[in-house]
Amino acid sequence: MEAHLNCNLIDHFATIDDLRDARWTHHRLIDILTISLCATICGAEGWEDIENFGHANKIWFKRFLALPAGIPHHDTFRRVFERIRPEQFEASFESWVQSVRIAFKHEIVAIDGKSMRGSYTDSRDKSADMLHIVSAWAGKNSLILGQVKTSTKSNEITAIPQLLKKLELSNCIVTIDAMGCQRKIAKEIKNQGADYILTVKENQKGLHKALENSFNQADSVNFKSMVYDQFEHNDFGHGRIEKRKCTTLPMMYLHNYKERWEGFSSLVRIESERINKCTSEVSRDVTYCISSLPHDAQLILTSKRAHWGIENTVHWVLDVIFKEDDSRVRDRYSAQNLTMLRRLAINMVKRESTSKKSIRQKRMMAGWDRTYLEKILRIN
Repeated sequence: MEAHLNCNLIDHFATIDDLRDARWTHHRLIDILTISLCATICGAEGWEDIENFGHANKIWFKRFLALPAGIPHHDTFRRVFERIRPEQFEASFESWVQSVRIAFKHEIVAIDGKSMRGSYTDSRDKSADMLHIVSAWAGKNSLILGQVKTSTKSNEITAIPQLLKKLELSNCIVTIDAMGCQRKIAKEIKNQGADYILTVKENQKGLHKALENSFNQADSVNFKSMVYDQFEHNDFGHGRIEKRKCTTLPMMYLHNYKERWEGFSSLVRIESERINKCTSEVSRDVTYCISSLPHDAQLILTSKRAHWGIENTVHWVLDVIFKEDDSRVRDRYSAQNLTMLRRLAINMVKRESTSKKSIRQKRMMAGWDRTYLEKILRIN
């Protein structure tokens, strides 16, 4: 009898169509997907690694998988992932996420893109040929909520609305960098009952200049007789001191933009100063944003700082721990499906809360100890 996997994970995988010719199919799709997930959690980086992991743990897998023809060959794993429709794999992933996600008021959902540097097929123009993935990260849940593929980074403008429509965002705060500062995106977020903080740069020249002028005028009178809010936060560590000051103004100071941006309520300026304690070198930066939140400087700065977690918690882990940029899988379906498999692995490893160790250490422990891997998989 098969054991029960992580909130009916097998049931979520079962919605994926098996497009192989039944006459030549000897291994169940669910077995292939489960072995691949377990191997990825434990450090496998390619098809042969996955096969080797299967053989090394065949007796253990037989506790909850049928394995009618034993462990598949690495070419079988490759061919299956080339045939799985990514949209179906993504739908099963998103269905599982919704089954384990906890609803939080003011959950910060950070949306950002990442290029898979090894996914190019045309060596003459690598940057244009790379697979680019836009992901959504929910900080309080420590979950990747979903992803959408784009052909280039510039296509994030069209990919972000597709991703937003797939997510449950009610009562969340959605943070997006300048590429996503678009009126249609702001409207989609508000339509879902969420708030937004959108970074404004030169891709919105008129709005950027208007924000800059508004804060310059406020500075010139030292905010005297003005409605505003300020909050400062300092970070110390890694050989540097980082100081951030967030200043917010209500919509009335830029009222002519109210009708252009759905829900626009606050003007935001974040001044950052970084001091290298070793060299005493100082760098400064100013970022402007618009938000549908009230002009609460502490809430907005806290939300923006949480946005940077997608870089530290997701992209860094994928690059350094899962070595995603080193992957040379170039078939588009395989590459996209493997990105989803890695993100599922990250979600499951982070959700295991009995150990406070890093993701890297948890993966090593899972590879060494099947009992700990069962905790990650939540096998009953």
